[in-house]
Amino acid sequence: MGGIGKTTLARNLYSDSLIEYHFDIHAWVVLSQDYNVKLMFTSLVCSTGEPNGELNHKSIEELAERLYKNLKGRRYLVVMDDVWDTKVCDDVKRFFPDDNNGSRIVLTSRRSEASWDLLRKTVFGEKDCPSTPEMIGQKIAHNCKGLPLAIVVIGGLLSKDSTAQKDWECIAEDVKTAATNGGDQFMEILSLSYNSLPYHLKACFLYTGVFPEDYEIFVTQLIKLWIAEGFVKPPTPKSFKQVAEDYLKDLVD
Repeated sequence: MGGIGKTTLARNLYSDSLIEYHFDIHAWVVLSQDYNVKLMFTSLVCSTGEPNGELNHKSIEELAERLYKNLKGRRYLVVMDDVWDTKVCDDVKRFFPDDNNGSRIVLTSRRSEASWDLLRKTVFGEKDCPSTPEMIGQKIAHNCKGLPLAIVVIGGLLSKDSTAQKDWECIAEDVKTAATNGGDQFMEILSLSYNSLPYHLKACFLYTGVFPEDYEIFVTQLIKLWIAEGFVKPPTPKSFKQVAEDYLKDLVD
């Protein structure tokens, strides 16, 4: 899904002064749906400090070798923006030296396969995904419209019962409805996580909104406030504090 801020986020990180100081070389290349391999390599080599005029008559192989040579032994950050096809990774990955020095390659992508990979890892980790949930999960990932936060939130819901087909189908239908409604699709999808909370946790979650943005909330303070507001109803033999801690764990999970 375009226009949701993937490039803006990557650009802000790329331009951060600490990031600029940390890496020896910074390269940013934009790849269209029909990208040009030679232009891509030319742009990358230029980012290593070579003048563009000297590269116009180089072949793709010469440019690729020059890129590898210029990056070798140096810490680099390369951002490849708007990747549509994994073939681009195959074209260039062997020309990025792996010197185990903290170099990084960042991709932004609209590919639905990337969305499914993120959802699958959120739910199952490194375990294999059963075949039935996988079919439904791919539809869910597609309807999340490439929104990483939405995918992670929905993945958290699915991980509560990661193999129950009826639960996956129910969430899939909810995500589809949220994605096709007018208005803010992002907030519609995120609201599914809130709506799935039991009543007693909804009140506790909403209460965190009284704190200012970026405020560091201390657990002990939050628990005392929940208890004072009457949000915590302890069953015996647990204390108010123990029940409130359980509430917090449920919200974090």
